[in-house]
Amino acid sequence: MKNKLVSGLALAAFLGGMSAAAVAQNVAIVNGKAVPLARVEALSQQVERTGRPVTPEVQQQIKDKVIAREVFMQEAQKQGIDRTAEFKNQMELARQAILIRELFATTKKLIRSQTPKSRPNTTSLPPPTVVRNTAPAISW
Repeated sequence: MKNKLVSGLALAAFLGGMSAAAVAQNVAIVNGKAVPLARVEALSQQVERTGRPVTPEVQQQIKDKVIAREVFMQEAQKQGIDRTAEFKNQMELARQAILIRELFATTKKLIRSQTPKSRPNTTSLPPPTVVRNTAPAISW
């Protein structure tokens, strides 16, 4: 009971030093750097797109993952990994892949949003005419 009270008081003191808006917008503070709640929301949306339900347990796992990522990102930046040529090349490849994926997703949505009247009616087209070469083959 005493531990819960001390933990609660410590949490209240910590949160008391932060504005209500900062607490609402961030999932955590790692080494003085805010970890935005938007990252948790983005990963939750990715999980939902796979068809997996985002239960409270999954939501907590996502929060833990986002916080761990921030810790690792800070360490990688501290070591200068983000300034290497290899890192920059990998980032460019990732950027290209994301752009292409979004282009295809946008195009797919556009096609699906078209009404059936605006699409060509391929079911009423006549079958293609096939012409076969009936001349005898020439052998040498």
